[in-house]
Amino acid sequence: MKLSLCQQVDFVACRKDTQNVWDKRSVTRDVQRYTNNSNLNCVLLSELEQQIKFQIPNNLPPTSAKENDLINFSYFFRIEIEQNFDIILPIVIGSFRTFL
Repeated sequence: MKLSLCQQVDFVACRKDTQNVWDKRSVTRDVQRYTNNSNLNCVLLSELEQQIKFQIPNNLPPTSAKENDLINFSYFFRIEIEQNFDIILPIVIGSFRTFL
């Protein structure tokens, strides 16, 4: 099993071949990754349940609250259980809610 904290950055970029034409692009990267052999902090709650303590780095930009910005940050946990089976769990980091 592998557990990764991933960051996805969505941004708007100008095309090289055509001026004044903008495309939406995305880049996804692993911020942290743990495997069975690494120092993953697991607590056995029962025979079928485990609790995983995962440290989130302090220097990450917060999850974007608006979708119209030029650069948007989003985060998710990716759990790789088998070669062809992944679980994606979206998370919010350092965001806040505003009331109107």
